[in-house]
Amino acid sequence: KRPPSLPSSELKDDMTDLGLAYLAKQGYERYEISAFSTPGSQCVHNSNTWQFGDYIGVGAGACGKLTMASQIYRTQKQSSPKLYQLNPLAYAKRELVSHDRLAFEVALCGLRLVDGMSWDDVTSRSLPITGMEIRSKLASVLVPDRLQFKPEAFHYYNEHLVALLS
Repeated sequence: KRPPSLPSSELKDDMTDLGLAYLAKQGYERYEISAFSTPGSQCVHNSNTWQFGDYIGVGAGACGKLTMASQIYRTQKQSSPKLYQLNPLAYAKRELVSHDRLAFEVALCGLRLVDGMSWDDVTSRSLPITGMEIRSKLASVLVPDRLQFKPEAFHYYNEHLVALLS
């Protein structure tokens, strides 16, 4: 068997528009690329994560992001429940996020949010050069004063992030 063919861009756009209209009619607002809520009920953990905030992974296989001494680390606990229970404080992985990957990671997170992030927050949660790198590669699809997609660019999140990898 061959996998089913993907719908055309026009059909995907139409399906997205119908879904967004339905959710709005039900009282839901989009606050993130894949998250909707009623006003005032946004998930605090998700909002922190997408604003490039720190979080600690708790439990087998849990991931985290920690900023220590101006360096950013990605962490992961043991995946196996047995190994995790032997030493729940130990990390299976703790990797320093390299400077050349930082702009992509910040954009990957901040651009998920409908309202994006302020450039001051980008700088305070990463490095000053990060905001400049993102702006230079994505200027045509960002609003002028924030790490935020223009409304017409938001639906093409993945395609725009690829530009940061080149």
